[in-house]
Amino acid sequence: MESTHLSGKEIVPANQDKSGLQVSGETSLLSQNSDEFLAEKKDDTFSDDDALVSDEDASISDFSEEEDISNNENYLQIEDVDALEANNENQKKHEFCIGMDFSSDESAYKAYRKYGGNHGFDVRRQRTAKKNNKLVRMVYVCSKEGLRQEPKVKKSYARPTTRCGCKARMSCYLQSNGRYKIVTFEQNHNHDLVRTPMKHLLKSNRAISISQKQHADDADMSGISANATVEMMSREVGGRANLGFMDKDLKNYIYRKRMAAMEKGDAGAVLEYFQKKKEDNSSFFYSMQLDEDDMITNIFWADDRSISDYNLFGDVVCFDTTYKTNEFDKPFAPFVGVNHHKQTILFGAALLYDETTESFEWLFQTFLGAMSGKQPQTILTDQCAAMANAIGKVFSETKHRLCVWHIYQNAAKRLSHVFHGPDQFASDFGKCVYDHENEVEWLSAWSEMLEKYGLTENKWLKNLFELREKWARVYGRQTFTADMMSTQRSESMNNILKKYLKRGHNLLRFFEHYERVLDDRRFKELTADFGMMHTSPVLSAPVEMLQHAVDVYTPEVFTLFQKEYTAIGDYVAKRVNKSEMVSAECNVSFRGVGRNHLVNYVAANEKIHCSCMKFSF
Repeated sequence: MESTHLSGKEIVPANQDKSGLQVSGETSLLSQNSDEFLAEKKDDTFSDDDALVSDEDASISDFSEEEDISNNENYLQIEDVDALEANNENQKKHEFCIGMDFSSDESAYKAYRKYGGNHGFDVRRQRTAKKNNKLVRMVYVCSKEGLRQEPKVKKSYARPTTRCGCKARMSCYLQSNGRYKIVTFEQNHNHDLVRTPMKHLLKSNRAISISQKQHADDADMSGISANATVEMMSREVGGRANLGFMDKDLKNYIYRKRMAAMEKGDAGAVLEYFQKKKEDNSSFFYSMQLDEDDMITNIFWADDRSISDYNLFGDVVCFDTTYKTNEFDKPFAPFVGVNHHKQTILFGAALLYDETTESFEWLFQTFLGAMSGKQPQTILTDQCAAMANAIGKVFSETKHRLCVWHIYQNAAKRLSHVFHGPDQFASDFGKCVYDHENEVEWLSAWSEMLEKYGLTENKWLKNLFELREKWARVYGRQTFTADMMSTQRSESMNNILKKYLKRGHNLLRFFEHYERVLDDRRFKELTADFGMMHTSPVLSAPVEMLQHAVDVYTPEVFTLFQKEYTAIGDYVAKRVNKSEMVSAECNVSFRGVGRNHLVNYVAANEKIHCSCMKFSF
């Protein structure tokens, strides 16, 4: 499959995204005395006296009205008397009469909406007309104007009727001086007007302010639901009546903002997001692989802090994939490590099209490019053949270890008849995983286990034996794993990520919420650094070695060191060789534990080697 790679500052082809809504129309000549106008809406073909108007044709839908509410916080911010621009100075404030004029069609609409909100009714645009691409006539009506047209096909459910044929309206015409003048004004309604205790529920009186939008945006980014946001904001202003909008107004605002962010399509929106991150920080790295149809297949990204963390702590990497973190079910693959506080950190992350060798190979090569070619000493993964093939091709200098936790899970599933039986298979299997410091002893123990439980011909165990150098401790004691034997760091991180990343998230929201994960993890590290500066671990004994260790180690690492130091008293060492040469061998055992370790000391180079291999990396 041919593919395109986008990384750094590469630009998407110009024809990638030309989607959009283009509205055009023809205009007809309009004389001063002509009553013929070009209608912008379907219902504009009706005359002013038409009373029978369908609900769909004559009204702005609830969704459109809600869009006005959520996107225009300035509806209520008209210019009082000046906005009405009355020519008669004795005209009452917020009252209308024929002959009043306005500087623009928008100021006329806002003024009439304000008038309706004060008097207890909602307003909508019924029709507009243009001449030479300029508005020359506007008609604003009460929201209850017209009558609903009966549908030709009866439906099981119909929305409640809101129309009652109200005649209240205001018409404005464009004058030669460029102002819009009221030429007809009907103020009488054929229905009750909304009283003061309920006026705040009118669409004309509902608007989300700029500060409220910012509050809602922050809450949405923090994963707080719209209902909880409304509840919190209403408490701040003393109740729902003082909030200025309704629950559905906020939900519509959030929905439209999400849709607007994705108007360019996934590839365009994601690329724009990455380019913005690159502009903010030149060290930000991203790479996208596109197919021949310009559809995203694979994505990798890492910010400057992740790259810096890898340079410091990237000796061991846990790599695993997980699902159900985005609406496309793309496999999510974070590169995970551990810092000096024994905390889980992220070196970068990827969204993959599939889990093939080709996808993993592209990802690992991209990862190396982001990390200046530095390969980890050890990488821990699950038993994925495609992943193993890619690691062998790309990470040639890296030791590949398999997650023993996954091996235990597979053993419990495939060997359930003996794993959960009354015998000690689970214990014997565990000894083959963790115990033995000598390969000959391990091979003997493995054979005995197979014969003891009648598993010599078991296919799964045969395949596992072929991979023994990647999971058996006896073959990996000399491999540095930062005290990690499994990808449980990745499993734990995946569980954390799923608290932030939901299956319904589109790609853009996925990346935004991934940033929350990074921020939270880094704040935990900052808190640990702060605690280390202001507190010190308690020493088990006032000895010089522990006093030095507490100065150079973080509290978490010092705790591990002190535990080993305290256990020295329970070790028994017996010299094996009796010669007076410059080397010595001792058989060391821990009190109460049957297993012995062989320790060799060479005086010539002052090196000590133990069969446990914990100090031989």
